[in-house]
Amino acid sequence: MDRINEIFDAAITAERAVHDLPETLEYLRDAMVILKHKAKDVKAAVDYAEENRKMRRTHEVSNWLLSVEVLEKKVMEILQKGDREIQQKCLGNRFPKNYRSSYKIGKIASETIGVVTELRHRGDFSIVATRLPRADVDERPMEKTVGLDRMYAEVCRCIQDEEPGIIGLYGMGGTGKTTLMTKVNNEFLCIHDFEVVIWVVVSRPASVGKVQEVISNKLDIPDDRWGNRTEDEKAVEIFKILKAKRFVMLLDDVWERLDLKKVGIPSPNSQNRSKVILTTRSRDVCRDMEAQQILEMERLTQDEAINLFMEKVGKTTLNSHPDIPQLAEIAAKECQGLPLALVTIGRAMAGKNSPQEWEPAIRMLKTYSSKFSASTVAPFASSQWSYDVFLSFRGEDVRFTFAAHLYAALHRRGVNTFFDDYEIRRGESISPTLVKAIEGSRSSIILLSQNYAGSSWCLEELVKILECRKTMGQLVLPIFYNVDPADVRGHKGSFGEALVKLENTLKHDIDKVKNWREALTEVANLAGWNSQNKLTTCICIIPGRSEPTFIKEIAIDVLKRVFGLSAGDAKAIVKENSRIQNKEVVPGPHSTTVHIAGQSGISARGRRPPIENVGEELIDSDSGYDDVESILTKVWTNL
Repeated sequence: MDRINEIFDAAITAERAVHDLPETLEYLRDAMVILKHKAKDVKAAVDYAEENRKMRRTHEVSNWLLSVEVLEKKVMEILQKGDREIQQKCLGNRFPKNYRSSYKIGKIASETIGVVTELRHRGDFSIVATRLPRADVDERPMEKTVGLDRMYAEVCRCIQDEEPGIIGLYGMGGTGKTTLMTKVNNEFLCIHDFEVVIWVVVSRPASVGKVQEVISNKLDIPDDRWGNRTEDEKAVEIFKILKAKRFVMLLDDVWERLDLKKVGIPSPNSQNRSKVILTTRSRDVCRDMEAQQILEMERLTQDEAINLFMEKVGKTTLNSHPDIPQLAEIAAKECQGLPLALVTIGRAMAGKNSPQEWEPAIRMLKTYSSKFSASTVAPFASSQWSYDVFLSFRGEDVRFTFAAHLYAALHRRGVNTFFDDYEIRRGESISPTLVKAIEGSRSSIILLSQNYAGSSWCLEELVKILECRKTMGQLVLPIFYNVDPADVRGHKGSFGEALVKLENTLKHDIDKVKNWREALTEVANLAGWNSQNKLTTCICIIPGRSEPTFIKEIAIDVLKRVFGLSAGDAKAIVKENSRIQNKEVVPGPHSTTVHIAGQSGISARGRRPPIENVGEELIDSDSGYDDVESILTKVWTNL
């Protein structure tokens, strides 16, 4: 009897399912419409977050929207089959032709209503998208950019493309390379698809060790995996970390090839989708770095240049006289579209409220722009050199006097000079660092003073320098500082006494002393500068020829002989603000230490001598901008 009842109940249920099929299908249709409306709302919220707030949809939302799409197709199939069943009825349209099929469709439709309802409830999201994970990137300060939009868009395009892996930006100084890369760096704060962004100022010489230290600090490599390791071991450690990341390496101010493998930087490619972006003054460096995309920095258009210059001059000055706007436009055009020149000179002209102040400045600007449009690039045309000048000297004689002044004079004119600032030297052989610096210099200045030959280090430097003269064509320029060239050549006076002492000390290596003797004879026969009868050991101004004047003559000669500039161009570069010149050499109040004034504002590309309290306190912060000619000298020699 129970079995009969079960069969009867099942029949009633089946009859109800078949009879209610139209209502079931309609309910399913309405439920699906409600679910689709909800999906549209969620999709709209996701699109807004992704397009306007630089966010990314959550995985839960992404999977839910996909489930809605799949379920919608299934529901459409059920509704289509159900509608056909309803249309195919018999016995006065009371029963379907295929009772079993109708029952099956009704049952599936009923079950699907539950699935639709459950999926609709799952769509009640409190969060539909999350912020993109920020790259581990440090924001860098920058001013408003002008005229970089096209270049910026091109760099962004290269970053988004799978190729290229290495992007090179090149152009002369002052065109905005670092500013552009700063803009790129800061953009990673907002949107990116990289795990880490690392900024390294490479400068010169390109030091693998220094670059590794910057990367290590950024990656927070523990001391127990870093300290007391060799460069090769550090490279392995960096490589292990970066190969598992999608990274951006921003290399600023690259002067020569930097071996990425020696640093430990994985080669960026379409597989790891990492990027290396570098800035340099030389297209050759881009090629040496194997950049797949090389972009040349463009100068500003005339309109962009004029607008930037006017902005820096300021409305007060422009409105102070009816002729000044036209004069400012002329001055802006003479800056040749270089942002560095436009900004620096524009600021200098702010507050100059009479045409009488503008007209001589424009004449001077025309002279400088015509002279230096091509020649200022000459000192930097060859990227094979780490330094323009290697300065060899005996520290106890001239470190804080003549050598320091000469370094400052060369440095101020844009001559990248190696100045060894370590006073303590041990042993007879010079360090690998000095050997590398000598080999990486296009010229050497040898400052032969009274006690030069008393230092085995100085003599070893001399031998290495003359070796580079023979093998690499290095230019060697000796200075005979209060010594007679004949004493150097003939090994007399203090030079002879020093060599005798060294022979007694190095009886086991007499050939080395012989090499030193030959080197001194050779250098004494080279054309150089002789301070005898031109100056005394006093650093102050004295009657007749003064030490500052002698240093200026050397600076002019270096620019002529090292960079191949004409005498007129060399003198124009050396010509400085007379006020700064008069303050250039200032004795310390209680010691023989010398303060060098007027160095601020020039980017240091070489190593500074150990001058205490470099004299910014001797002049106020704006004094370097009081004279247009001084500013022009600084701008053009820094291009």
